[in-house]
Amino acid sequence: PLCNLTLGLEADLKDLKEALPQFKESIEKVNPEGLIKFSGNFRGKLRDKESWQIRLNGESPQIALRGLKLSNLLLDYARRETTADFLNLAANSYGGLLEIAGKVYPAENQIPFTLKGKIDNVDLAKLKMDTPFKDKPTSGTLSGEISLSGLAQNKESWQGRSSLSFKDGNLWEINFLKGLGKFLLIPEFEKIVINEATGDFSIGDKNIHIEDLELKSG
Repeated sequence: PLCNLTLGLEADLKDLKEALPQFKESIEKVNPEGLIKFSGNFRGKLRDKESWQIRLNGESPQIALRGLKLSNLLLDYARRETTADFLNLAANSYGGLLEIAGKVYPAENQIPFTLKGKIDNVDLAKLKMDTPFKDKPTSGTLSGEISLSGLAQNKESWQGRSSLSFKDGNLWEINFLKGLGKFLLIPEFEKIVINEATGDFSIGDKNIHIEDLELKSG
């Protein structure tokens, strides 16, 4: 039978690992929390997945992923028969903005995908309070973009590019940067406050490669 259904539901993200037992291990790593209200439409033949057309809109005042909070969440999901699954997400996060747009292309054995993400003016002083680094003197704003594509089950196939920028704060207390000072054998670097940084990166072969990194101390 051909169905045309209007949908409405409220989902508790803590229940995802029971609803999707095949992804339980991955879901536990992300540790999602919060409620999302969905509304949408389903159209298609119940026994013919290739005919399914789905549109879902979700919203939530706040959710958390690995303890990091996203507020004023808006989510848009669409499945257009056999063409692709589309996902768009926008939210506020620690005084800044987060945007994600993804596509998944149906396939029998592999799942090709493309993903684009953007963060803008995220306040690190606020964000660190929900991390193990809450006692570190880290502050400033973080912005960046990422584009990624490949086969979902095969990390070796992932290819992409990313850029990050940091300004108006203190970044040097992050262990990676303090370690860099020791590696360069310049003891004075451990006392320098980095208040601006920009970098471009490439992603491939299961690694992230630094192509251009600039650090500034005022």
